[in-house]
Amino acid sequence: MFMNTNFKTHSAAIGWVGILAVTAFIAMWLACYQADSSWTWGYNSLSDFGISYGTPAANYFNYGMVTVGALLAVYGIGRLQYNKKKGGYAAGGIFLAMAGFTILLIGLLTKDVQSADYHNFFAVLTAMFLALALIAITVQEYKDGMVLPLGVSIFVVVAIAAFALLFNFAKFEVYAIVAGLLWVAVDAAIMIATGIKEGRQ
Repeated sequence: MFMNTNFKTHSAAIGWVGILAVTAFIAMWLACYQADSSWTWGYNSLSDFGISYGTPAANYFNYGMVTVGALLAVYGIGRLQYNKKKGGYAAGGIFLAMAGFTILLIGLLTKDVQSADYHNFFAVLTAMFLALALIAITVQEYKDGMVLPLGVSIFVVVAIAAFALLFNFAKFEVYAIVAGLLWVAVDAAIMIATGIKEGRQ
């Protein structure tokens, strides 16, 4: 039933799912930060929240990642269905959906001894899928002459590359995620604006 939905008539709704995914991640992050006073900026990775046993942060992070992953997967599928006739957007939607699925698995497989290898593997896959989504959609935006979203995409790519050169992994991870969230939020906002402009719901 979900796959039979006419996504062309629900672009704004698709966009709101993307905004909700970003909002859920930010809320989860802030809740974890407040709950775990031992987490140190620039030293700990975000995944360390998932093993903050003895504090609510572990549950906040793990359940939060499952929620964010599910929302991002839905957004990716919607993105794919909405623009499936254009290769870059379709590929971007597929990669976003795959990233959502791996984010969900990150929440289920915590960074402890038993599942650390799986957790790290899916974390790497998530980064790869998000990077591929960004590249695919950026290329399509260039082909379509979409100046504003193209500018944001290029800014995010350059920023992430700079972060990789300037910071250690813990800081890079945080800054790269912030940049990625900015990109998803802008992409989703464009979907919403498109729906409103065309009188869709």
